[in-house]
Amino acid sequence: MKARKLVEEFTKFELDKDKQAFLDKYEMLTDENRHGEALEALCNYFKEDELAEKMTHINALHFLYGSLRPELRALRDEIDFALTPRFLVEFRGFTSEEAEKYVQDLKAL
Repeated sequence: MKARKLVEEFTKFELDKDKQAFLDKYEMLTDENRHGEALEALCNYFKEDELAEKMTHINALHFLYGSLRPELRALRDEIDFALTPRFLVEFRGFTSEEAEKYVQDLKAL
């Protein structure tokens, strides 16, 4: 996603070793088009056990069906939109207000 790459370029800042290791793993998964796995990892990182469990099921059904059905995509998007503000604050240096606005703008697309 070009927008993500632009956001990354303009929000570079130093992360501690553990955060950088997680971010590298997360970005590798998204670069490999493994978005469900990346989101599941993010759920686990933020210790959102209920969301992580939902992502485990969504990912299993995605694998079983061979594609991500629209109803599963909608569920995954809900989880993604719920976690994106925290991700942007923690890993990209956004303020909470900037992160919320960014997500609202994404939802409007």
